[in-house]
Amino acid sequence: MQQLVVQPDLAKMKLLIFDGNYVYADRFIYFALMQGLAKDGIPVAIANSVATEALGPNFVDKCEICNATRKGFSDYALHGMAYSTKSNLYKDLGSKKDGKRHEAIKQLTDTYTTALLTQLQLSTAEQQMLQNKLAGMRKKGMSGMNDKFGSKFCPSCDGATHTND
Repeated sequence: MQQLVVQPDLAKMKLLIFDGNYVYADRFIYFALMQGLAKDGIPVAIANSVATEALGPNFVDKCEICNATRKGFSDYALHGMAYSTKSNLYKDLGSKKDGKRHEAIKQLTDTYTTALLTQLQLSTAEQQMLQNKLAGMRKKGMSGMNDKFGSKFCPSCDGATHTND
């Protein structure tokens, strides 16, 4: 069986992320997750369990970064085709232990957003706009964390902003 390889149109993707002086950071996160999950061939069932929080809480309610990350996992689970699994982290994504699962989400989100950032070849001003937007989204999202979450950090927020708290 031959593997289908889909190359994203980075110019169009960039236009969907940047609109004049406004940056859609949620789209950036979503595109990064969709592209990374497909590239790594994360099993669809595991992506679905992360998105639906079947094994426990993974996302902070009303957090834009968490919502974009959840949508990336969810849409990949609906439409993704895993040809091979290249990432060892997928096993931890299916962990019933919040800490292991959250660390895997954080590492994948960090890896995927870093890869897309490199591919888009943003100007210094665009990078700064995106980083500022993500930092603001993280601050707002972190205010919604509670004791029921299961971790002292938000895996989506910390991964997208490359935070090591």
